[in-house]
Amino acid sequence: MSKENVALFIKAANKNQDLIRQITTKDRTADWVAIAQKAGYEFTAAEFAEVVSDTLGRPTTPDNAFRE
Repeated sequence: MSKENVALFIKAANKNQDLIRQITTKDRTADWVAIAQKAGYEFTAAEFAEVVSDTLGRPTTPDNAFRE
């Protein structure tokens, strides 16, 4: 369910100007996770990184996943 929440959050962020504004001002995955949690999407930075890795087909870490 948490990985599903990552995908749902990314989709929501692509459509919601407020979420876009919030995440584009942050430079840490942990900040993105906090924004997502406030919006009702529960997942960890590691889960976020795993979904990004799976989507891109290359390794990412919680430290660099938000840049990818």
